[in-house]
Formats: sequence, structure tokens, C-alpha cells
Amino acid sequence: MKQITGWFKKVIGPAAAILLTAGLLCEIVLRISGISYLPFYQYDECCGYSLRPGYEGWFRDEGESYLRITKDGLRDRERLIEKPENTLRIAVLGDSCVEAVQVPLEQTFCQVMEKELAASGAKKIEVINFGVGGYGTSNELLLLKFKGWRYSPDIVVLCVTTANDLLDNIGRYHQYQEILNYYQGSNDYFDIKYIKYNLKVTALKIREFFLCHLRLVQAFVKIKNEIEKRVLLAYHQDKMLHPLLEEAGIKNEIYQEPATNFWQEAWSVTEKLILEMRDEVHRRGVEFLVVTMVNSPQCYPDAGIRQDFLKLLNITDLFYPDYRIRKLGEREGFEVLNLAPLFQEYADKHQVFLTGFKNSRLPGRGHWNAEGHRLAGKILARKFRQKMEQDGRGLN
Repeated sequence: MKQITGWFKKVIGPAAAILLTAGLLCEIVLRISGISYLPFYQYDECCGYSLRPGYEGWFRDEGESYLRITKDGLRDRERLIEKPENTLRIAVLGDSCVEAVQVPLEQTFCQVMEKELAASGAKKIEVINFGVGGYGTSNELLLLKFKGWRYSPDIVVLCVTTANDLLDNIGRYHQYQEILNYYQGSNDYFDIKYIKYNLKVTALKIREFFLCHLRLVQAFVKIKNEIEKRVLLAYHQDKMLHPLLEEAGIKNEIYQEPATNFWQEAWSVTEKLILEMRDEVHRRGVEFLVVTMVNSPQCYPDAGIRQDFLKLLNITDLFYPDYRIRKLGEREGFEVLNLAPLFQEYADKHQVFLTGFKNSRLPGRGHWNAEGHRLAGKILARKFRQKMEQDGRGLN
């Protein structure tokens, strides 16, 4: 014991003191220099993670925009929680395609849609953007359950990004069930599963505390993320032989009838979550619309390249995932709007890229650009205008 104590005093103690002093000096330098890498996402007990309320800063990884996150954690303009009188509220749920940090706020399809509908009648229209990058349908369902209903929406729009939602859903379904059990009180305090989950929540809260208050931790996380990004880019370099081959986090198996147990389960979980969302919305007596978003290959403005892509991967229909979800809606009694065929028609006619930016690695790859958002906003505004006229309600 004396040998261990002596070794600790001679080696471990001084080493720890040196590391602590070095860390403290780095923290001071970072603060004096005004360097901060606070991410615009934060840990969230209900949804796994969420946008950080009040965050401001430039986003230049893809496209460019200055982000201002509302005090309630939305990539939107500030909204009142209580719905104003004579107002129709549309809640739009989705992932990074809805969040749209790649373009300025006023160019996002939610804002375009709101402006288009505002000119349609006397009733005030609010299209509230609940999009969060990286979310799957399970995260969006949790967001609606625990936060979204506070805004009293009249219509809920679920945006399904087929490019990656299936992978997100199958990967997070267990976590989704854990969160539901934790917050709905179906676990016993002496249940080992409850105890383990509570410990995990506590650990994540501690991590978030240090991330918020220590610039050194922020810098460490930033460096770690950059390394992981570069490794991922290097791994996908062999996918660049064709302009439309898969991007990071996206699998082209979505364009085919599922041939393996993994993809069959991914589709099963996704469809189950969409139906849970439908039931959640209908229980509140609110209208529900599913919108299938548009992937880069579906709207690439060169029919020849798209055809080569189909042959290369033995795919027969780029719209398979969109039409599959539309058929689900027809069977289960909810409306589905497929944007991809409309985007492809527009891209072919005008020979424009609706996805990708000047700083994209390849032309026409990635998220919607300003023109893509403008088109989506106009299509959705027209859809709601027609729907309300058919219902005899109008916007007045």
C-alpha cells in the first residue's frame, strides 16, 4: 500500500497537476481569444437532442446562412405559444430538409409557403418550422407529443425524407420506446431498465453541462467531429465514380423492394411510426398530411445520368419509396403528397439544380438550395389553398 501511495505521489499526482494546469491555461486562452465552438444542438430528454434556444452564428458547411434559433428552440422567427385569434397554424415536422440551415430563413420552404398563403385571404397563416437536422420519424413524434401541441396547430405536416429516415427509424426505435416509457411513467423506480436509463440521462446532462461551460470541451468535441467527418468523406471517395452514387448516411436500397430482413424491418418500423403519428394527430381532431421529400438523384436535371444510375444499381423506379408511402396513406386513410415527381419535372423543364450549392463537393448533391425551397413552398401553398377551397373553408 505504501508503494502504491508513494508511486501516486511521485507520478500520478504531478501528472494530474500538469494536465489540470495545462487545461486551465487553454481554457483561459480560448476565453480571452473569444473562441467558442458551442454547437447549435443540445441534449434533450424528450427528443434525444434539439436545437439550442437563443443560439446565433454562421453556418457554412453547406450553403451559407446566419442562424438564429428562437427562445423555444425553433429554426424559425419568434412565435407566441398561444395561438392568436383568427389564425390558422400549420406545424411542419421533419429533419434537416425542413430545418434548412443551408439557406437564409426567409428562403426556407416554410417561410415561402407562409407568405404565399398569407396572400390568399384575411385569416392569418403561420407555418411553424419544427424541423431538426438528423431527426427520424420517432424523434418527430416525440417532439409533437411533448412540445408541438403547445402551439395548438390546426394542421400537422409530417415530412418524410426517404433518403435516410428509414435508417434513422430502425436505429432509434429502441430509444424511442425507452423515452416513452420514461416520460409516461410505465417504469417502476426499482426496475433495472428504469435505473439504467436514468443513469444514462444523468450522464448526458453532465456532458451537456461541461459542453456549455467549458470552451476546452467544446474545442475537443469540435476536433473529434472534424476527424470523424474527414474519415467519413475518405470512406465515401470510392462512391464518386458516378454523380448520383450514395452520399454519407444515405443508402440506395431505398429505391428497391426490400430484399433483406434489415430493410424489411426498416420499412415496417417506418410505416408503424407514420401510423402512430397519424393516430396522435387524429386523436386531437387535427388534419394530417404526409409529404415525401426529394432526394438528389430524383431531381437531377439530366435524364441520361438518371437512367445510367438506374441501370448501374438495377433500380426500376426512383419514386419507389414515395409511391410506397402514398399507397400506405391510401390504405390507412391519410393524405400523402409526393414532391419528387414534381421536382423532377421542373428540373428537366428548366435544367436547374434544385439541390446542392457552390460549396458542395459535387454539383446537384445534398440539401435543397434556394430554388428547391421556393418550388416546394409554392407547391405546398397551392396544395393547401386547393384543399381549403374543396373543404369549403377558404382562408377567410
